[in-house]
Amino acid sequence: MKLRRLLWFCILALLPLTSGCDETRIRTGASALTTLEDDAIRVLVSSDGIGRLAAVANPEGFALSAASIDLELDGAEASLGPLDQVLAVASRRSAPGTSSVSLTTRLNGSTVFVPLRVHVAGETRICRWRLDTTRIETTADLVLVDTDAGPQFGVGGTPMVTLDNPVSRAIDACTGVADLLPENFDALLVAYVRTAISTSAAASLPSSPLDILGLLLGNLQLTHRSTFSNRTGTLIIESDVSRRTDALAITPDGLSIAIDAAAEANRARCAPPSAIEIPPGGGARALDPDAVRRLGADFGVAVSRSWLARVAQGATLAGYTCIGLEDARHPQVNAEVIPTSDLLLEELGLDQIPTGAHATLTLAPGSLPQVDLQPDSATIRVQWANLQVEIYADVFGARTRLARIVADADIRLGPTPQVVGMTKFEIEAIEVATDRIDSDFLAVDPEVEDIDRWMRRTLLSMLQDRFEFPLPFNPAAPVRVISVQVRADDVVAFIRFD
Repeated sequence: MKLRRLLWFCILALLPLTSGCDETRIRTGASALTTLEDDAIRVLVSSDGIGRLAAVANPEGFALSAASIDLELDGAEASLGPLDQVLAVASRRSAPGTSSVSLTTRLNGSTVFVPLRVHVAGETRICRWRLDTTRIETTADLVLVDTDAGPQFGVGGTPMVTLDNPVSRAIDACTGVADLLPENFDALLVAYVRTAISTSAAASLPSSPLDILGLLLGNLQLTHRSTFSNRTGTLIIESDVSRRTDALAITPDGLSIAIDAAAEANRARCAPPSAIEIPPGGGARALDPDAVRRLGADFGVAVSRSWLARVAQGATLAGYTCIGLEDARHPQVNAEVIPTSDLLLEELGLDQIPTGAHATLTLAPGSLPQVDLQPDSATIRVQWANLQVEIYADVFGARTRLARIVADADIRLGPTPQVVGMTKFEIEAIEVATDRIDSDFLAVDPEVEDIDRWMRRTLLSMLQDRFEFPLPFNPAAPVRVISVQVRADDVVAFIRFD
């Protein structure tokens, strides 16, 4: 299992996943799902963002490397080089083409050190020259090429090199060597460095954009592990680059990628006996390149409404929303356990029960969540029928269920941008309609308004800060979600490399 996939699952799901990554067994497998949703995920990397991909692929800078070349000197054997030097990158700028991107890299620090070896009369002398310039730039055309390892950036043609005002001089005083050098030695040195920069640029730029972005392709099987056997199920996720000829392409707008994906689940017994309900939809729509540029994002990711629903419902079926009673640690270090006084049991008519100082809440789904997008308010609506909350506390030293409340919840989620690595959604509003309350300690049920108020407050406390947007990638460098757009058919995250 690749680490990036494990990290991705730790931030996955449009629902409250309170089970940690240590409670998930992750496996990869052969293709298992026969039908994938077309264009479930779309990615657009701006032309400037392609330059950022090149920077992420070469985090140490520009690796200048070249083998030595032989020189012809009168009465002596000599060689120029080799070169092995890392030059800092001052800037990268790109210009889109029809099917390529012209990437210009300007190097910061315009001094290249070149060794010279001269063998005279059985003795080898090593001298160092330096080549100073006012500017070093290289320009290469990035194209997409098919390789055995998948599509990669390749370099079309030979990268061009600009060396402004090159001046060479010896660093070390090598007695007698200068007299052996040809008159055109400075030109030979400049030509050697120019060729080295060109070949080094061509060697450093080929890379896999899918790997740099960390897009998750293939079959993933995520099994929920729990101390309760009825909560064990498996979420199956599968995705691949669309088979369309233009699914992965460089255009004047940048690099566009279309991913087909699907989700299924092997049901945990605590989950409702339902199948994933696939909402109608035509996949994610193409991203607006002007919006990516206007927001200063390196790339945008659009995730379809139906894909969000598939993952949310699949995780529910796999048992990830059956929470509570898992942690047996002492109340002072157990986040599941809360002071009984904080529950306001008097609103439910349960305040006369001789309970201990702490209580525990559990949550169980009685149905699969329904996900809808609200572009007018830029929110995501999650409708969840038959949510079941149970209250447990110690009564005369024995853990006892005080009550079970079943209600329908209507939750509105708003995005919280400027988050590193993920997009969180906060609960902007929650409405509750109680169906019933079951308790052996109640002679008369409380008023429905009182139960609704208690349930709304409790769900808000249990679910707040637990809704996260599933970004289907784990990039090679940290990223920040700078803006989120909710459209009619998908949710778009605009992302920048930190």
